[in-house]
Amino acid sequence: MLADPGTLELVIVVDGPERASVAALEELARDRPRLRPVPLAHVGHLAALEEGVRRARGEVVVLLDDDVLPAQGTIAGHAAHHRDRRGLVVAGAMPVAMRAGREAGLGTRLYAAEYDAHVAGLARGDCSLLDALWGGNVSMRRADCLRAGLRSIEFAASYHEDRDLGYRLADAGLVGRFDPLLGAVHLHERSDTAFLRDARRQGAGRRELHRVHGDRLGPFTPSQLVADLPRPLRIAVRLAGGTRAGGTVAAALMAAGRLAATA
Repeated sequence: MLADPGTLELVIVVDGPERASVAALEELARDRPRLRPVPLAHVGHLAALEEGVRRARGEVVVLLDDDVLPAQGTIAGHAAHHRDRRGLVVAGAMPVAMRAGREAGLGTRLYAAEYDAHVAGLARGDCSLLDALWGGNVSMRRADCLRAGLRSIEFAASYHEDRDLGYRLADAGLVGRFDPLLGAVHLHERSDTAFLRDARRQGAGRRELHRVHGDRLGPFTPSQLVADLPRPLRIAVRLAGGTRAGGTVAAALMAAGRLAATA
């Protein structure tokens, strides 16, 4: 990132406490004066990003997740979008990188398919960028970012924070723009256990989105979480999901998915 001609500085916020990460960054920063580590007590994803934006000195900020690796020229490309227009939120592409010689986990393959469907929906015009904001490779003017605020006082879930942010940025009058040429790769890796934990967080986040943004989304119903499943599987998940057997059923479905993928 520091080799990109558009990079004024690289602010890395450690949403800690994580002494080893801070020590490694401070070592790297000794001969890289544009690298600025910011250690924090644990405050959460968007609150940590907001602190990084506060510390930033540039007019435009590019918000990158810690497992997203931008291509050379992506940072400069983000800056170019904001050069002649204000009030923009720009998102670049960040498809999941399938590592050569390594079998991707089922959770990673499902995540990759979901992201590809999201990008295809944007290309078809199914929704606006800010109505389906997917964070990880996003830029805006620093002043707009601080005016709208990254963290939300009302949205309490730890998943779908980017969707909530997109709605709030739209309410603040910003306009979304997707540029697939602002390339990056997402080094996504999840164990089955982590994927199932994320799935529970995703469901809770969906419910929280409907609570906070009911004027946009309407009331929440559990059937929304399984609407894209085949009918027999949808029925099984609905019957088992709210019981003590839910975790066992989920683990069995993951195992079946792995077998199907290797058959």
